[in-house]
Amino acid sequence: MTTHTLRTARSYRVFGLVIGLCLLVLGCLLSVWFGSKDIPFGSTWDVLWHNDGSRDAAIIHSVRIPRTILGLLHLAQTDPDAPNAALLADEATSVFLTTHRQ
Repeated sequence: MTTHTLRTARSYRVFGLVIGLCLLVLGCLLSVWFGSKDIPFGSTWDVLWHNDGSRDAAIIHSVRIPRTILGLLHLAQTDPDAPNAALLADEATSVFLTTHRQ
């Protein structure tokens, strides 16, 4: 292989990684934004960075963010080379369900 071919292949990999990470971040934002209670995106964004103690903030911080984290742990669990991620996801799920069961 020539140097140009290796450089092109590496740039495609980096580009794919950047696109994949952008899609992952977008998916996380959408997961926090959408739920059974309609909260405008601007309010969701503000509450992510500044917890004002409102009802919307409670919903986002106690339900939607843990849901998103569990989704990410489940995504990591699907990697066959990550057996510890499966244990972590199971533990996080049980802790979440235990603390939110009332």
